[in-house]
Amino acid sequence: MEYKFLKKDMGTLRLDGFDLFNENSGISRDVFDNVIVDRQVNRLGRYFMLSFIFKVRKFGA
Repeated sequence: MEYKFLKKDMGTLRLDGFDLFNENSGISRDVFDNVIVDRQVNRLGRYFMLSFIFKVRKFGA
């Protein structure tokens, strides 16, 4: 989501959400001839990021 404000939309407040459906499981399985290897990796799952962007515009003649 994004909200623009200030004069001429110079300020922007943005909220980003990552991995909202929890698809980043981090589990894999490798199968060889007679060996099965399971791996579980701890990864950063669901998180949100709030950012503020300020555009500086200066046009001189």
